Amino acid sequence: DEPVSGLSPVITNKIHSILMEQKKSGTIIFLTTHNIHKAENICSNIALLNKDNIIEYCKPADICRKYNSLNKFKIILTNGEIIFLENNITSAAKINEYLEKGIIETMHSTEPLLETVFTSIAGKKITFLHGYLYWPCLKQDFCAPAICWNHYFLYKGIL
Repeated sequence: DEPVSGLSPVITNKIHSILMEQKKSGTIIFLTTHNIHKAENICSNIALLNKDNIIEYCKPADICRKYNSLNKFKIILTNGEIIFLENNITSAAKINEYLEKGIIETMHSTEPLLETVFTSIAGKKITFLHGYLYWPCLKQDFCAPAICWNHYFLYKGIL
């Protein structure tokens, strides 16, 4: 439960390195955390819990792709123009044209962040109260992330 809560960034990175070493050696790691970004990097599979029920379980990237309702490409050209293109053959030709001209600065897909997916499918929103970030809690209206660990159960392997 929150193995790096309250620790310095240096110690946090060291602990995450140890977890990654253990994961590579085949160790099953059961981890609870509110740090979704780190969990995406550490965990092979994620189970999202809401009201004591698993509402999603699979690889983090697969969950995000599943809820990619936009299914577009976001392209930023060298002149700063932002273009959204559908994911289809017509757009492929346009992207190729931009590539040939050398005017693509960056190109991204539009799948949502895992945090966005969770709040969407759980039907809850992240709330700011008194300047602090609060997550919708399973057992009460709101709770501080450092206190409540019931939101995400993240783990590698099968239970």
